[in-house]
Amino acid sequence: MTLQQNPFTVASGERNNKLLFTAKDAGDFTSKWGDFKLGTKVFLIGPFGSFTPVDGKHFFLVIGGIGVSTAMSMLRTMRETNDPRKAVLIYANNDWENSTFREELEEMKSQINLEIIPILLEPPEDWEGEEGMIDQEFVEKYLPENMNDFMYYICGPEPFMDLAEIGLRNLGINWRHIYTERFELVWLAFRIYGNFKKKMARDV
Repeated sequence: MTLQQNPFTVASGERNNKLLFTAKDAGDFTSKWGDFKLGTKVFLIGPFGSFTPVDGKHFFLVIGGIGVSTAMSMLRTMRETNDPRKAVLIYANNDWENSTFREELEEMKSQINLEIIPILLEPPEDWEGEEGMIDQEFVEKYLPENMNDFMYYICGPEPFMDLAEIGLRNLGINWRHIYTERFELVWLAFRIYGNFKKKMARDV
């Protein structure tokens, strides 16, 4: 048996009795985990993330690529609980056809109060939506008038997140209302916890 530490995103709604994870097939482990046999033993610790709903607040999500997995648990919970709050999802990808959860998100628009604003780096010729990079001007275009009634959630590649967070703060969003999910910090917490457990085991 080998032990590996791999942080993954919980993408299931809170009412779901199954624990669902999302990961990008881009590493030695994630390219193989689909081959696990029934009965394989795994150990879970955590969670370490910061994306949590706030009572009475709507959702403004600025997401890039596979970072959408961090939003799915909240959106699926909204669907499961018939949550009437508003969710605005700015969703950046290279192309729309291969965007993660694209079909489910489209379906969700008829199930919850969800507005999706896709922005593509490589749009097709017939694309009529947004294209290019997310910057402060773009965020301002879709910022709700009642912006203090929202909480703001950002996840994606590091440069993407930096631009989005700085843009929101420049536009007057209180930093206490901005949640960022940086996988590097989650990984660091994961490693620290793992090293602590090993030390405790040695000291016993």
